[in-house]
This record gives sequence, C-alpha cells and structure tokens, in this order.
Amino acid sequence: MSATLQFKIARSVETLAPAALSICPRGVSNFIIRGNRVSEACAGFVTNSLTGVNLAGSNANGNISDNDFSGLNTPINNNPTSNSIVTDNTPVNTELFTRKNASVIALNGGYSAIRIIGTGSTIINMTGAWSGRRVELYNVGKMTFAPGGAPGSAICNALTSHPNVPVEATFFGCWYLK
Repeated sequence: MSATLQFKIARSVETLAPAALSICPRGVSNFIIRGNRVSEACAGFVTNSLTGVNLAGSNANGNISDNDFSGLNTPINNNPTSNSIVTDNTPVNTELFTRKNASVIALNGGYSAIRIIGTGSTIINMTGAWSGRRVELYNVGKMTFAPGGAPGSAICNALTSHPNVPVEATFFGCWYLK
C-alpha cells in the first residue's frame, strides 16, 4: 500500500530552511514536492543543511517540481527511482552540472543539463537514471557513446557527437541518445 505525501509550504512562509527534506530512508512512493523555496539560511539558526531534498531508498512515482533551491550546495541528493518527474527547479533545471568525461558518468541530483569536461573516454554507463528521465549533455569537444554497460545505466545506441552540439538522452531501460 502506498500513501501520497505532498510537501507544500504555506503561502505565509517565504523560506523553508530545514535540515533537508528527507524522504523516508527505506523509500516512499507517490510523493510530491512542489512550489517551495528551500534556502540555506534561516533566521536564528546557526547551522542548516546545505541539502534541499535528500532522497534515500527507493522513491518511485515522485514529482519534484517548481522549487527554488538557490544557494544550496546539493539541491537534490540522490535520485528518485522509476516513473518520476524532476522539472522546473532552480538551479537544478536552470544551470549546467559539471562532470568529467569517463566511461561512467554519474548524473546525480536530478540535473537536466550536464557539462562533460574533457574528451577521450567512450561513455558506456550513465548512472542516476529513472524511467522517463531526460538530460542534455554538453561538451566543447566531441563525445563518444557505445552501447552496453550495466543494467539500469547502459547506453542503448552508439553515438558520436559534434563539438558544441548537445546530446539529448532519455532513459527507458537504457539511455536512448540523439
């Protein structure tokens, strides 16, 4: 049996500065975190977490959208699992997240735009996937992708990108690239 959790801060409260919104360590399904401002500072507190939402365990069918996580070191820690939506969050969906070129690229935190620094490695795995996740990958050089890799993070189709042309990746069992 699953319950629907929805975190919505009252309109009279401008800023939420928790020790992170933590989803149950064992996971929870059917949750919504929408329309909040989660900041790093709260009047009267000496220490606050620099994490906005901490996803632990299996968190399926989640919706994290329209939130402002500005100023946090880690807006979203870990990733939701299957059939989840992470969209229209600041800065998660408005800034480039940087990763080094390697055969395995970790796409943590729900970021939708990833800057890959360097070239040379053939990418065969991109971790941090959930069904329906879409990301755009950017590199000033070309990126090379090869099918194969581990289940849940594998690349479906071979692709070599052109310099300065983003690669769109969508996950449905493996990463489809174009």
